[in-house]
Amino acid sequence: MAKRKIEQTISAELRSAIADSGLTYYAIGKRAKVSTAVISRFAIGERSLTLPVVDRLCQALNLSLTTGRGR
Repeated sequence: MAKRKIEQTISAELRSAIADSGLTYYAIGKRAKVSTAVISRFAIGERSLTLPVVDRLCQALNLSLTTGRGR
């Protein structure tokens, strides 16, 4: 899978998890130590995230990142 496709898949899943969490951007940001502005801009597709930020957001939302290579 191409790098861009992986990024798009992770972004889509994370956006969905943020929307489905029932939490405000503020609450997610506080848990993940990420600004509300970063989360908001990511959620509407205006910015991408670094892997460390994705990891912190996943932890805040009780998600895990996997490569899918173990299938």
